[in-house]
Amino acid sequence: MNIFFTKKERNNMKYLFLMQAFGDNVISLSNVMKLNNSESIRVFGTSLTNDIARNLAYDIKINKVFDDIPSFYNIRKDGILKSVKDFLFLIKYIKENIPIQSDIFLEKKDFRLKILKILLRDYKLFAADKELNVYIDRAKFLGINSKTFQRKKMMDQNIDSILINPTGRSDARHLSPKVMHGIIQNFRVYGLKIYLIDYLGFYKDFEKDVDFYYSKIKLNKAVDILKKVDLYCGPDSLFIHLAYVLDKNYFCIMNYDSSYFMPPGTIDNSHILVNKSNLNELKSKINNWLKATKENKIL
Repeated sequence: MNIFFTKKERNNMKYLFLMQAFGDNVISLSNVMKLNNSESIRVFGTSLTNDIARNLAYDIKINKVFDDIPSFYNIRKDGILKSVKDFLFLIKYIKENIPIQSDIFLEKKDFRLKILKILLRDYKLFAADKELNVYIDRAKFLGINSKTFQRKKMMDQNIDSILINPTGRSDARHLSPKVMHGIIQNFRVYGLKIYLIDYLGFYKDFEKDVDFYYSKIKLNKAVDILKKVDLYCGPDSLFIHLAYVLDKNYFCIMNYDSSYFMPPGTIDNSHILVNKSNLNELKSKINNWLKATKENKIL
């Protein structure tokens, strides 16, 4: 599948590879949509990248490289042999589809990038330096000014509904039953209508405590629910990033520090790193977030 390029395109084109998790794709694609010259960016990704673009109605052509997240980003799960196979396929794909001396941007600055630089010497490969926030750092490659990440204030409105999704991409991100009980009780005090998405069926015991319960829901249906509610709460996951691009107020509960990967502009008042010693702080943190949200002080 060779792609035809004019001489002008070869000089001005940038190639953006988005092959990691759903959430990673969401804000990276929203960055591309901020560009006046988005036609100068060629996006390469997975079927998941395509799903995100379609569900957010982003008019971006995605060149599909892999069906799923490639194994070299999931080495522990998929194993060395499959990871090497996917890695070699990526090298072959780049050589066959992208002109030499092109600027290619990948998500992570790690050992994978170092190996690619050795094996693809005829290309200019980049990844963001870790400075401010992963998405702001990546945006520099696209020439996006950090001011574009300033969020809009909500118009005055009644806040009466919230969506909770307690799971993340890995087990380490899932909210504990104790945390789930606490946050549901807090939101009940405020009289909020509660929507719960339980993809994995781990939180069935909470079905009786919420107004709407969904399990094994499709992505497009989940996006529709998020568009309808006023607030979102959950761990660092796809939904935090969706809430960000949909201009929803969100509260993030982290089991370990992943603040560098949070949506740009996430403020201290809207996230907490929970552990056994500070569970009592969760209630006051949520209450302060809800109060500030109702007073239209944050988004």
